[in-house]
Amino acid sequence: MSLGCDLHHVPISFQEIIMIRSICQLALICAIFSCQTTDEKSYNIDFGSLTEDEKRDVKHAPASFELHDDVGLQVFASEPMMINPTNIDIDARGRVWVCEAQNYRGFRNDHPQREAGDRILILEDSDGDGKADTEKVFYQGTDINSALGIAKLGDMVYVAASPSMLVFTDSDGDDVPDQKDTLFTGLAGVDHDHGVHAVVFGPEGKLYFNFGNAGERLRLKSGELAKTRQGDPIEMGKTFRQGMIFRCNPDGTDIEILGHNFRNNYEVAVDPYGALWQSDNDDDGNRGTRINFVMEFGNYGFKDQVTGAGWRTPRIG
Repeated sequence: MSLGCDLHHVPISFQEIIMIRSICQLALICAIFSCQTTDEKSYNIDFGSLTEDEKRDVKHAPASFELHDDVGLQVFASEPMMINPTNIDIDARGRVWVCEAQNYRGFRNDHPQREAGDRILILEDSDGDGKADTEKVFYQGTDINSALGIAKLGDMVYVAASPSMLVFTDSDGDDVPDQKDTLFTGLAGVDHDHGVHAVVFGPEGKLYFNFGNAGERLRLKSGELAKTRQGDPIEMGKTFRQGMIFRCNPDGTDIEILGHNFRNNYEVAVDPYGALWQSDNDDDGNRGTRINFVMEFGNYGFKDQVTGAGWRTPRIG
């Protein structure tokens, strides 16, 4: 899918890139979900009656979803084309950028490690049948092991992988990074699913990202502790607690903490009106427990603001 334009050679404002990117994502989503699946038989399967091995068979994946009658679903990509995807983004050409985390927690999980490091993949449906048929490795390295967030905008690719938020620049559009830079560092939660997570752009051109309750702090590339636009240090226990959601300029300046004291906030979405929505989870059997409307600058109460007591501790409301 393509809009027939090259963002690398057409003079265009940052806000216009945001708008084009949003239109492309909406078009791809509509293309996937407004059509019926090519394998209607999968809808007639009782997913709960399948064996564990059968549940992991990609042909049965659509049966694990509960869908509206007018919505169809088909598999776009699966193993071995990609392994353990953690986050995706869609570029202006309709290509899907994927973070892999094959090396996630190798110290605990007995599975094959990729010595060269985890990868950022570009998946493309070149013949328009709704399935990825080509894959390309954009970047591979141990510095993105267990990356949990990615955002593609123009010639830049933002990748969230504790302890850093990295920015890759592909100046000539050949899908090979010409430059790698560090936007933020010092994040805790390395190789941990409570570290730095989603990274997205809002309609106004601001960068939004978050980390769970293991993120702890945010440092600038220089190593200096980052501060909000009000001058507050961004470190757990100093004004702010636990999981946080941030907004800043694309170059990392003018940082705001839009909400804090979440447990393990994962994905953040900015709607057309600028309102924020975010998923958060507990250790409840791998279920996503809540979708939060993020009231800007709110405290979401995972731990006591004054004492730091946990949510199980009786507190005065």
